[in-house]
Amino acid sequence: MSIKKNIPNLITLLNLLCGVIGVICSLSLGSIGYAFLFMLLAVVFDYCDGFAARLLKAQSPIGGELDSLADVVSFGVLPSTIMFATMWNLGGGFHWYGLIPLLFVLFAAYRLARFNVEDNHSDSFVGLPAPAAALTAASLCEASLFAFPYSFLWAACGSTWFLPVISILLGILMVSRIPMISIKLGNGQKPEVHTVMKRTANLVIAFLVLVFVLYLGWHWSAAVLLIMLAYIITNLIFAIFKI
Repeated sequence: MSIKKNIPNLITLLNLLCGVIGVICSLSLGSIGYAFLFMLLAVVFDYCDGFAARLLKAQSPIGGELDSLADVVSFGVLPSTIMFATMWNLGGGFHWYGLIPLLFVLFAAYRLARFNVEDNHSDSFVGLPAPAAALTAASLCEASLFAFPYSFLWAACGSTWFLPVISILLGILMVSRIPMISIKLGNGQKPEVHTVMKRTANLVIAFLVLVFVLYLGWHWSAAVLLIMLAYIITNLIFAIFKI
């Protein structure tokens, strides 16, 4: 196979590498901040590999499988270890309930496997996408440490129940059948009007959240957290009211 056809796969492998390095940072080095940065970089590669595949007309079955394998690490294992490490650091060491967030990776793996075998729609996802769930979990941990230290959120993340409950709730959303709008560009097809409106609403909310966080001078991780929460809440509202 030509080098051109392998460019998307190379980008996917960079996603995987970022996930592995992030896991090392969160556990061996104890640096949750660096782990979160590598997750963000993995998100960039995850977006770029599909874009590159469409641009170069290099889509392939192996590329789809490789993408899911990389995502299991970057958006399944990595957020699980970040939550585990956060509970360890804020909770004063190892406790059995700190293992509960590791269940997150099981939900993510199932969600990604289901994505591979079902018909994929460019306009929406079935269930919360694994990258969005991972960013929500990781930004929550990052914000508790750097945006709101010694706050209620900081105390909650070190408690016996908060992150375990959050990990299960995000897992349920991932394997649910709730439609979630896709921000990714489609396959050259013109999206429907209501899809454009939903995407626009999400982008406007994200912009307003960013301005709000910058105005208050909060740590940038708070912006990621609030944007992810806004994405989840708006899509749940769309689903409940069948918008």
